[in-house]
Amino acid sequence: MNKLIFIVLASLLACGEAVEPAADSGQTEVTDTWPDGTPKRTVRIVAGDTVAERQYHPDGALNQAGSYDAEGRRHGKWVAKYPDGAPWSEHTYDHGVQVGAYRTWYPGGIPHIEGEYDAEGRPTGTWKFYGPDGAVARELPGSEIPHQTN
Repeated sequence: MNKLIFIVLASLLACGEAVEPAADSGQTEVTDTWPDGTPKRTVRIVAGDTVAERQYHPDGALNQAGSYDAEGRRHGKWVAKYPDGAPWSEHTYDHGVQVGAYRTWYPGGIPHIEGEYDAEGRPTGTWKFYGPDGAVARELPGSEIPHQTN
C-alpha cells in the first residue's frame, strides 16, 4: 500500500495554477502544440526567465499551471484540472519546497487525498485518503507519507 501511495503522490507532484505575474509583464510564448496547432504548453518570460507555465488539454482547456521563482523553482500555488475544468490537484510551493495544504480530487469533485506539508516540505498531521464514494478509506500520519527532498 505504501508503494501505491508513493506512486500516487509522486505522480501528483508534477501537477500544477499559480498566481501568475501581471498580464502586462513579459511575454507569453507557445513552446509546444497539439497536432491541430493549438497550444499544448505556453510559458511567460520576463527578463529572459521563465516565470510561469501553462499546459493545455487537446481541446484547449487548462490542464495545469504554475509559476517559478528566479532560480527556476516552483513557487506559489499550482493547480491541475481535468478536461472538463474540474480540479484534479492543488498545492503550493515556497521556492521549490512543497508547503501547506495538498489536495487531490476524483473526477466529479469528490476528495481523493488531503494532507499538509510543513515549512520544510515534510508531510505532517493526518493524511486522509478517500474512496471514489467520498468515504475515508485510510488515514496515515504525515511521518509515514513518502516525500521528495530537494
